[in-house]
Amino acid sequence: MNALLKSWVRPFEESEVTPFELSESKTQDLIDIQNRKIEILEGIQFLETKRQRRMESVEGFGGTFPELRREYIHEIDIINRSINRLYQRFNNQ
Repeated sequence: MNALLKSWVRPFEESEVTPFELSESKTQDLIDIQNRKIEILEGIQFLETKRQRRMESVEGFGGTFPELRREYIHEIDIINRSINRLYQRFNNQ
């Protein structure tokens, strides 16, 4: 009976299926790249929230504290530049 089953069973051959080009290491590299992109987007989201809070603070002072307003506007400028750099980094990944 065992010999009869062996005659029916054919071992798998790679030529029976369409080959694929990605290897496990390339797939893991793609996963790592996507994880880095997600981290960058989370950083951008954090900075956008921080910028929004600073903008609300500046609008609330209305010139009462000019030195503090100048400091917050400077921080908003730094945040904007940081967001731009993160966008560039995101697009270069």
